[in-house]
Amino acid sequence: ILYNKKRKKICFITSSRADYGHQEPLMKLVKNNKNFIFQFIITGTHFSKDFGETYKQIIKDGFKPSAKIPLTGKLKTKKDIIYSMNKISRNFFQIINKLKPDIIVIFGDRFEILSCAEVALINQIPMAHIGGGDITEGSYDDCIRHCLTKMSSLHFPTNNISQLS
Repeated sequence: ILYNKKRKKICFITSSRADYGHQEPLMKLVKNNKNFIFQFIITGTHFSKDFGETYKQIIKDGFKPSAKIPLTGKLKTKKDIIYSMNKISRNFFQIINKLKPDIIVIFGDRFEILSCAEVALINQIPMAHIGGGDITEGSYDDCIRHCLTKMSSLHFPTNNISQLS
């Protein structure tokens, strides 16, 4: 996918301050490389006042989002989360049909990322997953991370132990 002469569209998705922090150095490399077309989608807690509206810092860092999928309301119940996942899926479907990325880079274990990954999988857009094999005990994050790993074409574990998983 990345080896012919056509400039490839690489689309990063971030849903929280934590995943953005890990992806930011790679995002800079891709953004500044003339061989790639950099795309970037912001969603999740980046828009939450409770979490500091971190999308503002991302823009200050010099990244102009290709698209935004803000979440509204609190995510206190299972119903809130399911409705949010549905909204992200519908919006992400429209966005990728417009952007037409060649590959999507995802990180971690958030439900927002899972919603995007499901749409990418059905639309046969390859994904690169960073963080597969990591462990978060006592939450559904492990199941989401495992799903993301299974759906992805490229895998970038964060450490030697995760690489063996």
